[in-house]
Amino acid sequence: MLPIVLITLIAYLGLITFLSLVSIDNNSNIKVEYGDKMAHIIIHAINVILFYLVFVKYNFVGPILLAVVASIFYGIIIEVLQEQLTTVRTFDVFDIYANCLGTLVTAVFLKIKGKAIVKKI
Repeated sequence: MLPIVLITLIAYLGLITFLSLVSIDNNSNIKVEYGDKMAHIIIHAINVILFYLVFVKYNFVGPILLAVVASIFYGIIIEVLQEQLTTVRTFDVFDIYANCLGTLVTAVFLKIKGKAIVKKI
């Protein structure tokens, strides 16, 4: 049976992939400046934490570095897929920058507090 953290990662990536490739109605009355970029930062912060927990669970060497690489790679793939597979989404290099920011800030946090987080889980 798969551990809950791996199931959570797979479900999360599936959900984010789906939401990244479908058309979303942006006609709401509530406008947040740079809201899209903040969403990218948060999504990839969660991404890194979940990847990190899976890599720790399976005793990978360098789980933080692997989580960073996996999250950045995933973000780039999603941007390319948006350009190639959809007509309503486009490749945006600034989305990749936001993804990297969320990834790297979370990696620093994990470097400082990672072992304490794993002990609690």
